[in-house]
Amino acid sequence: MGFKINLHWTDHQFMRKDSFHIEMDNLSRFNIERSGDFENWEDVSHEELDTILDQVDEVRAKNFLAVVRGGGISRLDGDYYRIRPRS
Repeated sequence: MGFKINLHWTDHQFMRKDSFHIEMDNLSRFNIERSGDFENWEDVSHEELDTILDQVDEVRAKNFLAVVRGGGISRLDGDYYRIRPRS
């Protein structure tokens, strides 16, 4: 695809910017979970999620971040991702 998402360290958080240097939705304040079967959820680190998002195109990364940041569940490469619900 030929594009790279830039990560910038801001206030001790990773901030993703698109190819136009516009900030994308930031998930670093939230605990993120992943599930392959929508039943058993495991924690996923932000570093691992950044690595996964680096492998997809910019539009897909933006949509994924917006859906998860909005409280929804999004699927990426066969796994479901969400913000961990409060207990």
